[in-house]
Amino acid sequence: MPDKNELIVEEKGAVCSIVFNRPEKRNLLTPGMLLGLERALVKLGKEGRTRCVVIRGAGDKAF
Repeated sequence: MPDKNELIVEEKGAVCSIVFNRPEKRNLLTPGMLLGLERALVKLGKEGRTRCVVIRGAGDKAF
């Protein structure tokens, strides 16, 4: 599992925003973050409310 602050998932209506939050490492993905991303996407798919997923990186240096 990712550190609880490394992957931020926010839902607003039919839009879900997923933020990779490791700006000090240029948002390099860890195995835990990939697992958390997979779990979040599976959950969103099962719930069926989400129509758009926006994936972005924190900070202004990299994705």
